[in-house]
Amino acid sequence: MKGSYYKLSDQDRENLEFHKLTFIEIDSIGFDILDGALSGEVIDDHLIPIRSLLYRLLEFNDTLSVMVENSLINTAFSIVRSSFEILVQLRFILSNADEMPLKAMTYHYCDYRQRYNDNEIDDFNSRMEESVHFSKIHEDSNTLPNSKKIPWYSVYLKKRTTFRDLCENVDFSDRYLKLYPHLSSDIHGNSCLELNTVCLEDGGKYYLRNFRHFERHHSLTVLQIDFMRHVYADLNNRFDLGRELSERINQYYDRAEAHLNTYWTIKESDFDPLPEYSI
Repeated sequence: MKGSYYKLSDQDRENLEFHKLTFIEIDSIGFDILDGALSGEVIDDHLIPIRSLLYRLLEFNDTLSVMVENSLINTAFSIVRSSFEILVQLRFILSNADEMPLKAMTYHYCDYRQRYNDNEIDDFNSRMEESVHFSKIHEDSNTLPNSKKIPWYSVYLKKRTTFRDLCENVDFSDRYLKLYPHLSSDIHGNSCLELNTVCLEDGGKYYLRNFRHFERHHSLTVLQIDFMRHVYADLNNRFDLGRELSERINQYYDRAEAHLNTYWTIKESDFDPLPEYSI
């Protein structure tokens, strides 16, 4: 079979317009949060990593919108995996108001520390002396062996902590078990056959798929909607976002919940719940 780019059907083009609306809505809420509670030229130090994590998620949302528009569905799942990892870390930071500042500063410290190599230790030590938060975290982190290479949440918890452990900590064990191995398989090159070939009923022959196709597009969008509704709900619970934006987030969460329930109920049918959700 000769390879060719996928040509969208009329139905695919219609679906694409509804996908665009979901990404636009996510952007709208996210940037309103950035421009409100997490804005300002001078903000508390611990808000800097929280703002940066949200910004990264919105950057991923923008990337996904471009990939879906160009029918690069399979490759886009690698972005969704990264979104899930950031969601879990942000959820851990926001899970307790009293612990939030120190958790956020630990993330900031570890992000800062990994930028320096051993030849820049003097600059690093100077930075530690300038920040009370950093110096205390640095002192605590030195109780862990090889602390420069372990996740920041291990530094905060003062023990070796896997990403699976972190998912359990934020009550995302089910999502980890159902989603993460599957999302990771493509990253590690373990699912090329599944993603790139199809077996047709003409003697059991395997054919290569086109690079660009619109299969699995609903699964992709559903995961993005699910992840971002939790991000916004957690931020809404932790910050004063204002009545109007808070209500928008609650409405978005409830509508997303209904859409997800509908999707998983009729996943194998021909009914498409996205148009009703997007309008």
